[in-house]
Amino acid sequence: MTDDHTPTDTAPAAAPEPTSAAPETATENPPSTAAPDVVTDTGQDDANGDDTERDGRIRKANREAARYRTQLRDTQTERDQVRGQLTAIQRAEVLRVAGLQLQRGEDLFAFTGTDDVSAYLAEDGTVDAEKVKAAAAEVLAERGYLRRPPSRGSGEFPGSPYLAHTPEPRMGDIFRAP
Repeated sequence: MTDDHTPTDTAPAAAPEPTSAAPETATENPPSTAAPDVVTDTGQDDANGDDTERDGRIRKANREAARYRTQLRDTQTERDQVRGQLTAIQRAEVLRVAGLQLQRGEDLFAFTGTDDVSAYLAEDGTVDAEKVKAAAAEVLAERGYLRRPPSRGSGEFPGSPYLAHTPEPRMGDIFRAP
C-alpha cells in the first residue's frame, strides 16, 4: 500500500522528460497513458456486456432447470399414481384367484400374515395363480372352515342338494316340439 501512496516514485520518472528537448515526447506519454485507460474502460464495458450475456444465459439455464424439475415432479406423481393403480389391480386379481378356493379372497391376506401382493407375483409382474392357489391351500389346511362351499349344481358331492339334477325323460316329452 505504501507503493500506491508514494508520489516520489512517479516524480523522478517525470523529471527526465523535461530534460529531453522535445516537447512532443511529453505529449506522447499522456496519450499513451490515456490509451490503456480507454482500453481498460472498453474492456470493462465488454466485461459488463459479457456479464450481462452470462447472467442472461444463467437465468435461461435456471428457468430450463426449473422447468425440468417441475416436469420431473409431475412425472414422479403420475408414476406413483400408476403404481398405486397397478397394485390395486394386482391385489384384486389375487383376491379373485384366492376366492375360487376360499369363502372370501381377503381371508388369504388375513390368515397368511402378509398384506404384500408382491409375494404372489411372477417375475414379469403378473399375478402367479399357482402361488395364490398354493397359499390358499395352506390356509385351508389350517382352517378348513374357510373353504368355499360348492356352487349349486356343481356335482362335487354326490347325494347332496348341490348335485346337478338331470330330470328323467317322460313319455310326453316325445310329442313336444323341440
